[in-house]
Amino acid sequence: MRSRSIALAAACLVTALACQTYEFIPVEPLTISQEQSSTPIVIKKFKPNVMVLVDKSGSMDQPIDPTVPGCTTAFGLCGTGDTAKTNPCNTNVCLTRWSELNLALDSFLQAQSQTVRFGLSFFPEPAALAEQPNCVPTSAARVNLPADPQDDSPATLSTLSTQARTALASVKSQNQVGPTGTGGATPTGPSLAFFSSYTPLQDPLRLELVLLLTDGLPNCNAGITAQDCTCTAAADSCPPAGTPDNCLDKDRTVQAVQDLSARGVHVVVIGFGDETRASIDGGVQAPIVLQEMALAGNYPRLCPGPQHDQACGPLNPCQGGVCLRQYYQAQDSRELGAALAEITASLDREPCLRAITPAPTSEDLILLTLNGTKYPPGNDTWHYVPPADGGPAIQFFGPLCAAIENSTAQNPAQLDLRILRVL
Repeated sequence: MRSRSIALAAACLVTALACQTYEFIPVEPLTISQEQSSTPIVIKKFKPNVMVLVDKSGSMDQPIDPTVPGCTTAFGLCGTGDTAKTNPCNTNVCLTRWSELNLALDSFLQAQSQTVRFGLSFFPEPAALAEQPNCVPTSAARVNLPADPQDDSPATLSTLSTQARTALASVKSQNQVGPTGTGGATPTGPSLAFFSSYTPLQDPLRLELVLLLTDGLPNCNAGITAQDCTCTAAADSCPPAGTPDNCLDKDRTVQAVQDLSARGVHVVVIGFGDETRASIDGGVQAPIVLQEMALAGNYPRLCPGPQHDQACGPLNPCQGGVCLRQYYQAQDSRELGAALAEITASLDREPCLRAITPAPTSEDLILLTLNGTKYPPGNDTWHYVPPADGGPAIQFFGPLCAAIENSTAQNPAQLDLRILRVL
C-alpha cells in the first residue's frame, strides 16, 4: 500500500512539473582561451649562460646624433652610404652607435665577469679580403661558452670576460668589412637560428640567455617575394628593381626566437638607436618587430619598483606587473648601460619565484603541473603573486620548492603552466 502511495505522489509531481512554465534569462556563452608554456626549471646556484649576439651591420657606423657639427665632413654625413668607408666618423667629435655600444658593453662584460658565463658572437660575419655578400649570418661564436657544464670557476669566468672584451674591441668602424670591421646587412634570423643547435646552450641546470643587441630591422631573406616585401632600405633597393635581401624578415626571425625558447633558451632583445625608440603603437616597423621578438623570447621584463608597479621608462607604462614594451631600448652608452644593469638584476630571480606572463585575472585560472603531477594552489604547494605584491609570478613552497632547488641534469624539474583567460 505504501509503495502505491509513493507511485501516486511521484505521478502527481511529474504532472505538476509538466504544467509549470519557466522563463529563462539568456546568458552569453563564456569564451575560454588558454596560454600554455612548458620549461625546465632553472637552478639558481649555477651561473647563467649568456651568449651576447651583437649586430655589426653597416648602420652601426652611423652617428648617435647626426646634428652634431663634427658628424658632417666635406664628404657629407660620416659613417653612411659607402661600403668602402671613405668617410668614417671621428669618434672624438662624433659618437657613433658602434663606439657607444662598445663603451657600455665593455663595462658590462667587465663588471659581470664573476656572475655570468659569457659567450660573444657577431652578425653579419663575412670573411676578410674578398668581395663578400652582405648577408653572411653567424656560423660560430667568437667566444664560446665553456664545454664543461660544471665549470663555474673564477678563473674560467674571468677568462671568458677578458676574451669577450678583446673580441669586441677588435671590431672597428674604420676597418674594412669583415671579421674586424663593421658593415653589411642584418641577417638576424639565421644568426639566432645558429644557436638552436649550439651545444653549450643546452644545459638544463642553468638559466640560458641569448642577449641580442641590434639597431634595426632583420633582413637578408632571399626567399621573400615582391608582393610580400616590406622594404628596410630605400624603396628602389627592394623588388622588383632591387634585391629581396632588403625585405623585412620578421616572420623567420620571430620563429628563430620561438625555436630557441622551446629549447629553454630565452632571448632578451635590446634595440639601439633612433629607429628602435618609437612607441609600440606608433606605426613604426622596428618597435613592432622587436616587440614580437622579445615576447617570443619568453623572459618577461618585469616593471620596476618594490611592487613591480612603476613605469618602465618613457613611452613604456606598466601593465599587470610587466612592461608594455618588452624589449629594451637605448640611444647611447648611458641608456645601454642602464638596460644591461636591469637585465643583470633580473638574473637573480629566486628559483622558487617564477615570473609569468600574461597576468591571470584569478589564481583559480592557473593550472600547474610539476614533473607530471597537477598541484592546486595552497600554503604547501604554490600561490599566485599578483602585480601589487611583486608579480605576476608563481611562488612555490615546501616540497615543490625543494624539487625545483634539487633538480639535476638527470632529473630536471619540468614545469607546465596553463593560464586560462575568460574573454
